[in-house]
Amino acid sequence: MAFRGVSLNGAASTSQDGKSAEPASELDVLFLLEQFLSGNRGGAVGQVEVELQLRVENRNPEGVWVNRFDGTVSLDDLISNPVRLADKVLLRPGVSTVILETSVPLDDRLFKLASVRNYRLQGVAIGVFPDRNQRVEWEFDQQRPVSEKIRERLKSAKKLLTELLF
Repeated sequence: MAFRGVSLNGAASTSQDGKSAEPASELDVLFLLEQFLSGNRGGAVGQVEVELQLRVENRNPEGVWVNRFDGTVSLDDLISNPVRLADKVLLRPGVSTVILETSVPLDDRLFKLASVRNYRLQGVAIGVFPDRNQRVEWEFDQQRPVSEKIRERLKSAKKLLTELLF
């Protein structure tokens, strides 16, 4: 998992390098902070762009180009978001890495991320066997426990986002 950026409703947008793209007034930031921490915000204050890296095993003796991915990633019952393929990828025989992207709403659920125990990835991937020019489609529904290492990264991400925002 990698942080790609954050954008706020009515305040600064922050890129991967943590630099503000648009300056926000101190009053705007304080207003968002008060709403965010008090739980009085009627919705998300923005969104966080996240990159997910999946290790995929291709058990076929030939490679396959994956050019479409329609799916959802869920963290327990806390968050369920659509994910998309960052770019077409050739899955060679064996293990390959696939990069997925998603936008997570920035709201009070941020403070609960470290308590997440399981994640679930479900959807459909579509690709082509280039040697045969044959289309292939995979449906999947995988649930796994969130490792302690990932939970520590979620805690770090929460701290980083809080510092970037406020």
